[in-house]
Amino acid sequence: MSIPSAAIPSIDRFVRSGALPFVGRVAELEQISQLWSHAEPATLRAMLVVGEAGSGKSRLVEEAIRRIAAADGAVVHARLRPEESASIGPVLALAMWGSESAGGLLKQEPEGTIPAAAAALQRIAGLRRTLLVIEDIHLLQGATLREFAMLLDSLADDSLALLCTSRPADLEARQPLQPFLQKEVALAGLEGEALSELWDQLFGGNADPQALRSMERATLGNPLAFRSALRGAINTGAMRMDERTNAWRVSLAPAAFAEVVERTAQRISEGMIAHLSDEELHAAQLLAVLGESFSFEAATLLLPNVGPMVEQLMEQGVIVRPHTASHTLNGVASAQPPFAFVHTLLHRSLWERAAPPFRSIVALLTDSPPLFSVRPFQLLAERALPQPLPQSLAERAIAALLPAASALDHSADWPYALTIYHACEAIYQAVDGWENRTDQHRVRIELLMRGVNQLRTRNAPEAYAGMIDEIMEISATLLDDGYPTARMYAFPFQQEYLWRCQGPAYLNVWDQVQELCRSHPEVRYDFPYLEFLGQAMHFAIIEPDLERMGIIEQEIDELMASEQATEPFKNHALLHVARYLILKFDTLEELARRQRLRQQLDALDDGDLRNRPWVLEFLFTTGAPSETIAQSDRLVRYFRDAAYWQSFYSAMLLKLASLALMGAAATELQSLLAALPNWGNLDQELHGLVARRCWDICLALALRFDIEGAMEMAAFFQLELGDAPLSQRLFWQRCAASGGEVPDEFMEEGGEEHPLLRLWKASTLPVEPATMEMEVEMKMEMARELLHRPILRIYDLADRYTFLAIAQQAEQEGNPWAATKAAEALRQMGIRSLVEWFVEHGIHTPIEPLLDRYGSHLPKEEATRWLRAGRAMAKNAEGNQPTATPPEPALRVGMFGKITTQPRGAAEPSRLRGARNQALLGLLVADAMLREPLERIDFCRLATNDSEDPDRARRSMNVAVLRLREAIGTEMILTDGDTPRLNRELCHVDILDAYAALRQARQALREGGVADALRSIQQMLALWRGQVPFPGLYDEFYESLREEFESRARSTAVAVAKRLLNEDDPAGAEQLLQQTFSILPEDEEVGNLLQSALLRQGKLADTQWVAMKAEENE
Repeated sequence: MSIPSAAIPSIDRFVRSGALPFVGRVAELEQISQLWSHAEPATLRAMLVVGEAGSGKSRLVEEAIRRIAAADGAVVHARLRPEESASIGPVLALAMWGSESAGGLLKQEPEGTIPAAAAALQRIAGLRRTLLVIEDIHLLQGATLREFAMLLDSLADDSLALLCTSRPADLEARQPLQPFLQKEVALAGLEGEALSELWDQLFGGNADPQALRSMERATLGNPLAFRSALRGAINTGAMRMDERTNAWRVSLAPAAFAEVVERTAQRISEGMIAHLSDEELHAAQLLAVLGESFSFEAATLLLPNVGPMVEQLMEQGVIVRPHTASHTLNGVASAQPPFAFVHTLLHRSLWERAAPPFRSIVALLTDSPPLFSVRPFQLLAERALPQPLPQSLAERAIAALLPAASALDHSADWPYALTIYHACEAIYQAVDGWENRTDQHRVRIELLMRGVNQLRTRNAPEAYAGMIDEIMEISATLLDDGYPTARMYAFPFQQEYLWRCQGPAYLNVWDQVQELCRSHPEVRYDFPYLEFLGQAMHFAIIEPDLERMGIIEQEIDELMASEQATEPFKNHALLHVARYLILKFDTLEELARRQRLRQQLDALDDGDLRNRPWVLEFLFTTGAPSETIAQSDRLVRYFRDAAYWQSFYSAMLLKLASLALMGAAATELQSLLAALPNWGNLDQELHGLVARRCWDICLALALRFDIEGAMEMAAFFQLELGDAPLSQRLFWQRCAASGGEVPDEFMEEGGEEHPLLRLWKASTLPVEPATMEMEVEMKMEMARELLHRPILRIYDLADRYTFLAIAQQAEQEGNPWAATKAAEALRQMGIRSLVEWFVEHGIHTPIEPLLDRYGSHLPKEEATRWLRAGRAMAKNAEGNQPTATPPEPALRVGMFGKITTQPRGAAEPSRLRGARNQALLGLLVADAMLREPLERIDFCRLATNDSEDPDRARRSMNVAVLRLREAIGTEMILTDGDTPRLNRELCHVDILDAYAALRQARQALREGGVADALRSIQQMLALWRGQVPFPGLYDEFYESLREEFESRARSTAVAVAKRLLNEDDPAGAEQLLQQTFSILPEDEEVGNLLQSALLRQGKLADTQWVAMKAEENE
């Protein structure tokens, strides 16, 4: 039976577990408490504690957590460990859900993504004053460092205290942390007074001055070294307990004692295990093979009857149950919290001395227990296996490990994937004879293919050239053995390698594949063939090789038409090959085919949105900005959550280009761009993608003749005209600049064949009278060649704009060709084709400015008709009810999720700065929710948190009102009564609107108006969205308001749903309950009602999904 630690004297507790009293860090502990408690400013505020190994960083964190939890604060504690997952999203999700103080504030376990983790932290911080602890951030690098930066960016405006610890190193995480850093503390060694206090608490008496000086010199005040030296002194008998007095004494002469502590302090890890028995030491070394953290399941597989031994090692202070959660590397959940060694140095020492049973480790990995560390794989990869392995064990192990490596390769912990692959390679090499050649080759070729998949994302092709040769050699042998599919699997690897290394040589692979299809027709209808075709299509687009694209399209058409092709095969062909064709069209007939392809791809949407950016680009390119905007929101969320950054930025910028085309101002677009994650720190690859998409935004603005806005955006993006897509440079030169000579770069890149370029060049030359007629006809022919081309893409509009600009300048300069009737007819054709296209595609914003500039060339009646059509479209876009739209309030206040303000004309709400401003504004809103306003004395107390001096509280409140008026406007706060109040005529508040809608729903329900009740409760839910009311305001007054609001909202939604079900309207009930379930996923009654509504409509699959989600939240 274990004795509670508080009941054990300090020295006895040290002898049992190595625990030292907490001394010498009072100032640092107070600084952490102040960081947590002082919420001014009401933004993310960070503190960094830096110290050597053993300096007491984790102990300081433990004491801070204990103090804050005792003060009813919320603490989320995450610790990163070497060779373990450092992916911030999953680590924080586990830490929040497992936190005693924070987990209960969440409605459901957060997903392991940065947006989900940030949203959960925002909820926790909105309900409780919160400290987020992330230990050992020096382990963040690469993808995990980018995740950390994203997290900080997401939490920048939230009242949250962040405590980070780090070793003294060139800290890469400092850059994203720096803007929020309020305090940095370097933990030095404990000095004389602190060490004397430590000695006194341990031994209950005054310190031996000479012994203490020896300890200080030997350890430099490092607590871990002090612990090791003290343990060594006790174990060697240099310190003994006097049995007569029960007091501890130094039993050696000062010089001898100094030698003992010097020796043991230098061997810190030895001092931590010197008290272990041989059996305990052997067990600890075996468990160290599993990593610094390990699961009970893995320990059981490695060490039979591990339970009692784990208890012994915990009592001996070697392992602990950590307070921080860990994320398994192999994705297998553990049934209980992990164990961890008490210190990284201790684990490293045990690991280095371990003599592991390799076969047992291979068998353990084959069973796929929860693994928190990459250490077992490192052991196999780095140390030669001393014993051969049976084929069956090796095959099972490789089959179990390769999928885990592939999964890691697509996560923020991707560097560990290669270690697992090397472990598989070592297992393969250790097999003592294969039963037959085919089995060996099938295992080997899969191993090689997985290895190439990992290496080619990290290395130049030369690094895996030998592996490609081996893949082709083995696949040829397997083909001879009757396995043609293996050969087909191999060709994409060869094709990709040759394309990267030898250019056109990759085209020869096509002939080899077609030969295989002729000799083994069945492989043509197998999925590896589609993988090859998809890869070939991708390369053809990049080249570009239009002829090859046509050949592949014809092949896909034949496969789709064949009776041998199954439905899954056809769907795979559409999603992974044909999708590349959606942007390839040069005629109206091809465009129609692509429209049908787009509909087929939409029908196959199964939630995997990785291929959807192609469709989104197609929508924007072909003139569907409204649909682009509608589809982009879903894609942006998906790609951000999955950290697919190229696709995220592509989707987001296409959305912004569509907004620009539909009327968004350049300033609004710049604000949206500046808010994107990592916008100011894009890597080179992303920067190139962003630049291409930014030209789309500039073009969209220019098509509305917002040339100034387009130039602002170009400057904002730091774009140069010479970097524009070749097809658009002439447009920018003519429409966005002031004319001039033809730039040289147009000539150098083969653009002279473009009819517009020839027309412009010809228009700048002097006209000879003798050849005037011929020159005019030549120019007419150039213009006709352009204008008779169909408008297939939005970029084709730029050509017509450019033609109109060239013709206008030629007319102004007296060029004869521009004054002819033929030229006027061509101008009319150009204007008419543009307006018709805009009307057909529902884009009204460019029509009026286009007619303002060029409409005089059309018959007056026609120009008027088009102008009216454009204005009607604009009116329809505004809802066709301009007079019924209520006037925009002077100020909108947000009190859900974040306390925000949005003055009239602002593009989006912004966080209200200052904790005092937030507190007073929250109080004004809360006061408006009450049946009776607060008494003056209560209002002053809540406004200032001063209940001791009413007069001082009144003066402080008056100052707070002045400051808030400066922030939101003097007229927004009325002071003509006993207490200040909001000017509700000028100010709209989301929670007050939601509360009003809630009252209307309850009133309608009482009066029997279920339709009105449904409309009002849905309006309330749409405003609330499950966000925290009065976030960051922690007084019991606000807690009561929150509980009352959420209770009434839930009970009203349930009552309306039940009434709908009773009146036989399951569809209406489903609509309401889906909305409610998304907010209250943990509510059993809501889940049951939703399942009932779905079942009554025969939606069995949806019912099962809701039941599954309800089980997850139990």
